[in-house]
Amino acid sequence: MFLFLLFHTHLYSQKIIIQEESQTIPSEELLLYCYDQAFFDFKVPVTKISSGIENGVDINLENTTCLYIDYGPYQTFFFAEPNKSYLINLPEIRDFSDDWKSTPYFKPSKYHLQVIEKGEPDKLSVLNENIRRFDIQFEPFVDKQLLRYYDPEFAQEKLDSFLLTPIIPKSISPIDYYQSYIFYKLGILKYNIKTHNIDELTEEFFAGKEICFQNPAYRDLFKLVYQACFTHLSDKENYADIFINLATKQYSQIESYLADIELFRQDVIFLNILLNEIYRAYYSINYDKKQLLELLRSIIQNASDSTILNTAQELEKTFISLETSYPVPEFELTNLHGNQIHIQDFQGKYVYIGFCNLIDLSCLREVEYLKLLYARQSENIEILYCIIGEENSDIESFIERNNIKWEIIPLKYDNKVLSDYKVMAFPVFYLIDKDGTLLKNPAPNPSENFELFFIEILRSRRNL
Repeated sequence: MFLFLLFHTHLYSQKIIIQEESQTIPSEELLLYCYDQAFFDFKVPVTKISSGIENGVDINLENTTCLYIDYGPYQTFFFAEPNKSYLINLPEIRDFSDDWKSTPYFKPSKYHLQVIEKGEPDKLSVLNENIRRFDIQFEPFVDKQLLRYYDPEFAQEKLDSFLLTPIIPKSISPIDYYQSYIFYKLGILKYNIKTHNIDELTEEFFAGKEICFQNPAYRDLFKLVYQACFTHLSDKENYADIFINLATKQYSQIESYLADIELFRQDVIFLNILLNEIYRAYYSINYDKKQLLELLRSIIQNASDSTILNTAQELEKTFISLETSYPVPEFELTNLHGNQIHIQDFQGKYVYIGFCNLIDLSCLREVEYLKLLYARQSENIEILYCIIGEENSDIESFIERNNIKWEIIPLKYDNKVLSDYKVMAFPVFYLIDKDGTLLKNPAPNPSENFELFFIEILRSRRNL
């Protein structure tokens, strides 16, 4: 049995027992996490779960929260209430194809876990079952009915009929968590019916209301309504210059420019929206990235809310990750001999790091060019060749057959370094400077005259 006890020993004491349906013990460590802001899926760790924990671990949960566990091809979730203990079954995945592990674009399926409320007698969690029953009817209604109708009046009739179903409480004002969940789910329907009328939706669902990003229905609706908030504001005469301000001003100036908007007087809402607009602008071609980084850093310097501060800092890491002249993402890799390898180990040397597999012919072709590069430039550059998804024994045979002398690193498909380096296809290479900053992203493949490219760098720096 996969058994874990999770409890909080202070005011909101609770215990959670987690087991897998097949009663087998997964070998991997699992992370229990939540979300605490609007637009970005930055995981907020609650606790780590491993099969070696028998006496339980502490969690700090003061409010009803949607908690998540990534388990195989699923993003599992459940709703946990303070002062309640649960037994939770993780789905059985032993017969599930492993193809998802090698798919860079794979998006896990959401899976609402079965939750048994521990007590006398044990029973299914009322909150989780109510939400499950609602979602079972709500999701098909959205997918198969409401969105087929382009006439808002007819769509309103469909919504009115849906509101009469037994799963909808007579009062849908946000009183308890379940009613709040439904309230914001229905807001998603109204978003479509009202042809995206941002002002009306703001008044009904957000202005003066409690901010609750840990409720996924609230979070989903917020993302829908404000995904392009500045575009909506730019149509208004008073805010026609909003994108000019975003491109040229600091945080305090933008805050003053938008001070008349009632919703933005709630700092957390305003900053969530502003961070999303900075993110959208950063990856467009119309903005100076350095200016946007300065704006982001001014938010970091002035943020009083810990969630906003953490989100802004994560965005800064995202922006400068794999940007030339910035430090590359740190890594801790294990070679075939079990030795740890860190980026700091190569200070003072250029590093040419590549990611590949052994079933792609283009990856195999690069090996012949790497042999030439290593023979002629090994004194000037360190080669790290990461092979993904292969057994160590197969990699060792590959090394022996090809008489490889440079460092080979075996990686699993879920290794964090693949996401940190945004590896979406094979082969891909990066050139890291002698000081640990990124010199070229992506770098030319070995077969694409990389050696000539590298020699020009050495000459320009008078290393030759």
